[in-house]
Amino acid sequence: INYEIECQLCPEEERSVYIGETSRNLYTRSNEHVARYRGGKMTSFMFKHQDSAHQGEQASYRAKVTASTRDCLTRQVREAVLIRRSQVPVLNSKTEWHQPPLYRVQHEVERA
Repeated sequence: INYEIECQLCPEEERSVYIGETSRNLYTRSNEHVARYRGGKMTSFMFKHQDSAHQGEQASYRAKVTASTRDCLTRQVREAVLIRRSQVPVLNSKTEWHQPPLYRVQHEVERA
């Protein structure tokens, strides 16, 4: 699945969002994010965001599935495109998505 986790404490018109993908269900993946946050890990986007934008205030996030795919390549490309095109602040760290731009994916079919 592809998913978004949105900060509910940010102003509604520009709520910060984390865009992700996983081969597992959203319940399992979101619990991992919450466990990192509660553990105070600096690898947690929630922890970093709460610390920098909300002065350590208790987190309030909403998660939702944005797409369901059958293969990992489609899921990963969709995640990269959504991050690149986002009109609101993205909580993904640059190490997760700082890749060369994806210009287009071309599929060629040869007929015999």
